Amino acid sequence: MAHRVAKTQAVARVGAHTRFWTKRASVLTLRLAALPFAPSLGALAASGFRNAGPNREGSLVIYEMAHITVQPGKHAEFEAGVAQALPLFRRARGYRNIELQRSIEDPSHYILVVQWDTVEDHMVHFRESEDFKEWRRLVSPYFAKPPVAEHTEVVVK
Repeated sequence: MAHRVAKTQAVARVGAHTRFWTKRASVLTLRLAALPFAPSLGALAASGFRNAGPNREGSLVIYEMAHITVQPGKHAEFEAGVAQALPLFRRARGYRNIELQRSIEDPSHYILVVQWDTVEDHMVHFRESEDFKEWRRLVSPYFAKPPVAEHTEVVVK
């Protein structure tokens, strides 16, 4: 298994959501997943959950921040395309997590945040794959302009 299992884990059911608390050294991360049961580790992996431990280089995680502007009136189609593409990311080497954020001040502006083990996992292994081509096929018709992406890491928390 490519990812490591967290040292300690507690699962607490809250309404229709299950909260996953993962503790590794001093890192504490809350994950929300719409699962109607307390999952096994296999179910966690199948749902796209990844632990918050160090990557292969010892850093916690690399963030891909893709700034995307969507054509007016195409928000629902774009969001549906992203939702349909989630399995493409989840099976990629070095994938940790993904979320799509929409700007409150400018609803046509989105930020796609993908967590990777390394920049190479994103730029080489995913970007040069057939899954990346499929991702672009699903969402690029709704772009108002080409996305701008950069990679970041947490330096102060």
